Amino acid sequence: MQVRVALLDPDSDALAQRAAEIGESAESLAGGVRLAEARLRELADSCEIDGTFLEVEALVDEGEVTVALDDIRAVLVELGIELKELTRETYTGAVATRRR
Repeated sequence: MQVRVALLDPDSDALAQRAAEIGESAESLAGGVRLAEARLRELADSCEIDGTFLEVEALVDEGEVTVALDDIRAVLVELGIELKELTRETYTGAVATRRR
């Protein structure tokens, strides 16, 4: 399986602009991008379990969580992902369970 991931350059003006748009510091967002890069490299080198993992985040106000989750579920269904396939388990958690 091949996966392509697009991340902002942590040292770019585009990252600073996006950070301002979402009300986050450029330093914090850049740190998150660097962490994502490191984690993706680690996962690519040590994929220990079968399956596809997609972690989804949504930045919404507390009162909008239910609507946001409904929207995410609808998109996943459109992509052919059945709701029974969803889990709260993380990839890291699944690997740790398998190693036990």
